[in-house]
Amino acid sequence: MPEKITTRIAVGLSMLVALFGLLAWDHWSGHAWGLAALTLLMTTWGGREIAKLFRAAGAPANKWLIMGFTALLIITRSIGEELHIPKLIELEPAILVAFAFFLLFPPLTGAPSREVFLGIAATSFGFFYVWYLGSYVIRLRYLPGLGESAAYYGILVAKGSDITAYFTGKALGRTKLIPVISPGKTVAGFVGGLVGAVLITVAFCLWTPLGTVVPLKLSAPIGIILGLVAVAGDLVESLFKRSAELKDSARLLPTFGGILDVTDSIQTAGPATFWLIYLLREVS
Repeated sequence: MPEKITTRIAVGLSMLVALFGLLAWDHWSGHAWGLAALTLLMTTWGGREIAKLFRAAGAPANKWLIMGFTALLIITRSIGEELHIPKLIELEPAILVAFAFFLLFPPLTGAPSREVFLGIAATSFGFFYVWYLGSYVIRLRYLPGLGESAAYYGILVAKGSDITAYFTGKALGRTKLIPVISPGKTVAGFVGGLVGAVLITVAFCLWTPLGTVVPLKLSAPIGIILGLVAVAGDLVESLFKRSAELKDSARLLPTFGGILDVTDSIQTAGPATFWLIYLLREVS
């Protein structure tokens, strides 16, 4: 087995063990502080990386604004949900107004320029990408009646499809999927990822409270939809990297890259999972 694949498997297994250990601790404690801490770390550090990608592409995003307000909002929602303080969660709009003021007012002290305009646009989108999309892991965790299963499903359907896509592509992949954006992705890997997403959905429908909301007969189409969304999230982050002419969002994890290289599929699968479950609850 090539050394690169061996290293990837070792690092991947280490991350999975750490994740499952954290989730097991949350389950045993009856709280979600571990998941909240992980989400805080991933989204905040992801803000640093997305700002780096935009800067490399010529749009000077403000990483401190992205990271600071992302951390503040994730902490606010996590504490509000965990301690059942709705008034704390209701502060989110005020925090967003503060972000807008800190983003828009300082440039008024200088001269208008294309760089200033691109910086404002990049900071705005970077903040939306890491905070708003990333916060759905926390929102899933506190869906009434589902507890842990919704959040764990949102994470595992994204990363499970990633894993099955990777190994299917390595074993059977010949035809490239979208080489101009992601040279490593193959059609076989894409199909393998969808199959993985369906199998994970079936398992959650059979053996977790998710089955009370998602009927088993819908597990295949739901799995395919979320598998497609997860792949799209991966490709979007690849688009960012190719546009910035960078291979990885960072050099943090051997063979994986940065935090965004790990969470890219969750960024899109998390919100899609939340709204699919929400709609199915409403019509059931």
